[in-house]
Amino acid sequence: MAEEVIEESSVRRVTRLATIRRPASELFDTWRELSRLPTFMRHVKSIHENGNRSHWVVRSHGGDVEWDAELTINVRPNRIAWRSLEGADIPNTGDVTFQPALQGRGTEMRVTLTYDQPAGVLGELMARLTGDDPQKQLDESVMLFRMLLETGHIATTDGQSHGGPERDSDRPVAQAEGAHT
Repeated sequence: MAEEVIEESSVRRVTRLATIRRPASELFDTWRELSRLPTFMRHVKSIHENGNRSHWVVRSHGGDVEWDAELTINVRPNRIAWRSLEGADIPNTGDVTFQPALQGRGTEMRVTLTYDQPAGVLGELMARLTGDDPQKQLDESVMLFRMLLETGHIATTDGQSHGGPERDSDRPVAQAEGAHT
């Protein structure tokens, strides 16, 4: 879903919807354990939870941004919502809902993040240019969350070769590929 401007201010909202083949209670429990969020939210450096309050540290090309937040809704297994507290580097709110998907196909999850875009339109452009685009980050986070819940792990390419097939440098390319000479 696309990013939208709300009331022509610097407030932005990003939303992502996904169907995940797991029960709502499992999704809720994983998301509710805030310290686990950096596992699938690569831009989140850390979250330390203390009751209904938490401290977030998020990576940005301009340096880490931080805020304290509080849970505003915590209804297992249907909904989690939070808001940043006064003094946040980037004031924000979040809302995650979990509902049964049609025909018993798992759970439909909707994540909505609303935030005050630093530096308005210029800040939005810079975020996109530097890879800090919230919609892209949310899309990736939801994809990784789905992968984690459906398969039990997040597949990566870490440690894998980035080139083509390895070749024996002493043999001509045609022989290395099985061609006859």
